[in-house]
Formats: sequence, structure tokens, C-alpha cells
Amino acid sequence: MIALGRPEEALRNATLASEILPESSDAHFLRGLALFNDSRPVEAEPELRVSVGLEPTDLNSQTLAGLYRQQGRLKEAYEVLANQIQRSYRRHQLLLLKGMVQIDLGLPQEALNSFNQAESEDPFTGDAAAMGTAFRSQLAQCRANAWWKLASLYESRGLRSETTQARQKAAAFQRLAELPNHP
Repeated sequence: MIALGRPEEALRNATLASEILPESSDAHFLRGLALFNDSRPVEAEPELRVSVGLEPTDLNSQTLAGLYRQQGRLKEAYEVLANQIQRSYRRHQLLLLKGMVQIDLGLPQEALNSFNQAESEDPFTGDAAAMGTAFRSQLAQCRANAWWKLASLYESRGLRSETTQARQKAAAFQRLAELPNHP
């Protein structure tokens, strides 16, 4: 219903489902998602937390972390993602998001470590490599962002050589991200 542009109906149905099935992670997730998409994050948060508490999934964890990130609650976003990474079969995507939050927290070196881990978890290898072009492009853009952040940090500390090196790496990753079919 949300995708069809009928948020009120989606919310009614999700509310009914969560009343009928109060222990259903999916019902709480759908209600939280409907509230979040209706620009009601304060009401969405408890539903998303219940969903994650009942049965943490990549999707409900990413949504809750996204809500926290949107609200500037970066440490909470980081914690949700860090916890889900331990359980996930799609670690590469969660590690990418974790790195983005680390950049927001002003931790670019830690973000680069997360991006390295994300790359090592990339499931799009061998014959499936073509399916991972969007992921690798996003990863390159995130790395560029982290290097730009590091360059600013080095510059503020008067570290000229490190600033230059970081800018060069940022520019290289930026170019890589812009390639149409990043390998």
C-alpha cells in the first residue's frame, strides 16, 4: 500500500496486523515503516524497536538505523548496525552502512576499515561480478567521502603531506565511483 501511495490504508492494515499478531516482528515492522513513510518518526521508532527486538533482520535493523541517522542519533544507528552485522548473511551491505555512519560520527579511518571489510564480504564475485557494479560504485563513493573527511582532518592539524595524499586517494575513488560499469 505504501508503494501504491496509500499510506493511510497501509497504516490501518499494519495496525490491525500488529493487534492480531502482537508477537509478529513483521507486523510491527510494517506499522513502523508505514509511520516512518508518513513522516511520523517518533511513532515509528517504538514499532521498529519492537520489530528488531522480536526478530532482528537486515531490513528492520537498516530501517531503524536509518531513522536514527535521520534524527542525528548516530551512535544508536551505529549500535543497531553493529549488532545486526554479527547475524547477517548480507554483511557487505550492513558494513557499508556502518561505514557511512562512522563518517557521520567523524571517524573516517574507522569507516575505511568498515569499507575494507565490506569489500572482503562482497558476494558479487566470479560469474556474479556484473551484479555487484552498483555495490562497488557505492563503495568507491563512500571511500572517497571518507578520504575527503580525512583530508580535512589532516589539513586542520597542519599535516600537509597527509592532506595531499588523502586528497589524491579521495579523487581516485571519486573517479572510480563515476565509472559506468565499475568492475
